[in-house]
Amino acid sequence: MVMSKMADDSHDYVALSWVKAEIVSNLEQAQQTLKQLVDNANSLDENDITEELTICHELLHQVSGALQMVGFPGATLFAEEMKLLSGKMLQRSVEDFNDSLQILIQAVLQMPSYLDIIQTEGQDIPIALLPLINQMRECYKANSLSEIELFSPKYYGPSSSLTDEELKEINTEGLTNLLRKLRQSLQLSLIDLIQNRNFEVALDHLIKIFNYLGRLCKTTVISKFWQAAQAFVIAINEKSIPNSLDTKLLLKQIDLQIKLLTEKGVAGMNVPAPDDLLKELLFLLSSVESESAEIQKVKKEFQLTASTFGITDINHRTSIEETSRSSFALVSQALKIDFNFIQDKLELFIHSITPLSELEEVLEKFKKISNTLEVLGLPEQRTIINQENELRSLIADGQFSQEHQLNMKKSLADVEKTVVAAVDKFLHDESSIARDTTIKEVAYELVKVKDILSLYFDSEGAEGGITDVPALLTHAVHKLGILSQYTAAAVAIRCLQYIEDHFINDFVYPDNKSIEHVVGAIASIDYYMDCLIKIR
Repeated sequence: MVMSKMADDSHDYVALSWVKAEIVSNLEQAQQTLKQLVDNANSLDENDITEELTICHELLHQVSGALQMVGFPGATLFAEEMKLLSGKMLQRSVEDFNDSLQILIQAVLQMPSYLDIIQTEGQDIPIALLPLINQMRECYKANSLSEIELFSPKYYGPSSSLTDEELKEINTEGLTNLLRKLRQSLQLSLIDLIQNRNFEVALDHLIKIFNYLGRLCKTTVISKFWQAAQAFVIAINEKSIPNSLDTKLLLKQIDLQIKLLTEKGVAGMNVPAPDDLLKELLFLLSSVESESAEIQKVKKEFQLTASTFGITDINHRTSIEETSRSSFALVSQALKIDFNFIQDKLELFIHSITPLSELEEVLEKFKKISNTLEVLGLPEQRTIINQENELRSLIADGQFSQEHQLNMKKSLADVEKTVVAAVDKFLHDESSIARDTTIKEVAYELVKVKDILSLYFDSEGAEGGITDVPALLTHAVHKLGILSQYTAAAVAIRCLQYIEDHFINDFVYPDNKSIEHVVGAIASIDYYMDCLIKIR
């Protein structure tokens, strides 16, 4: 499943809040199943492994289905990749079973945190998952996905073709000849760009050509494509996008769209531009910082906001370890397992005739713990590195006494205690702050709704409008879902539906009874939010 189509706004955040608990429960069961495979690797036979993987595969299938139902393509893709990897492991068609197992565990641990990010940020940002997705695909030698394949801009412009009558209005005399001249001018400018001569003049010509085509095509399905093409060339002119070979190849593909218009005439305006071409233009524009009105218009039209598509900071914003409470807790559980593994191995070594080389496995665990602590930003990483270096030195010298084991055991226990305390504090602080912030955001949005409605009602519809109210209430509903305040969310949804059906779509000023009901319902949610803050 590759996200090749531009996304619509079919995300259902309230539904996600309802099914999230079941999804997380299934993921936790899958995690426990995979943990059994790790902990009992030496004692399980092939039938046992198959049985555990079958359970895991079925759980991930349920997760994928639930996410597909609520309309989050990025999360669904991630779940599909997990399910696919578990299926490949079940068929024993992965390159390295143990590596695949570790990567699958990591993915299962990451999914809850990604769902938290969806709810908190209000965006499904699959590019953040790309490294882990490609790690999973590499396990069974599938081709890696690129950032642009996961890029899914939103578009709410015209999507239906014009009727024959509407096309006749556009089909002015001499249109075909005009399109032919525009293409000739574009090709001359492209030749200048390819040969690196008259650079600024050539770009200026292209900007004017695409601007003219955008106005010529008016509200047809291809009009926004020409706006994107114009913004693309403006970005090249501003040096926000480099004048590279890839850039010139894209311009040649754009030229083919003018060729299509020239051949088909006005009927070609009903043919949308190739989705992949438009996506590539928008992908490049998404990371452009520009004051250009044309670029800003396209970014707004396709919702190319920094929070959704900013590639430079997206990993920081969505990093499990830095932004996710649930992931922090799950990682700490994994650390405890690794700490116990090391303690048990050291204990077993002291009281047995196990060769010293067996401790090499412990070194790998030390390295894993060290890397994890570094990512979590905990200073105890230095202690772990020292322990690893000491053990490595003892192995090399062929010496490891009970005294060494006791000292190492005490040191590890201290580190584990510190990590657990840090996680507990982090979870408590983050939970309280995030909850209070979300409540305040809901209250703020409800106040804005009340202010807009008050102005609208006081002037009997003469002052301003209420078209901003649905968006504000939708945001409030999303946040109420995050807070698990489903009754309040249901009331807000009813208000939203009533306002859209009776105040906006009917174009009839509401009567006093309707006004009182809506304002009273919104005020009750606002009062409830205030009570939630006070009872903390």
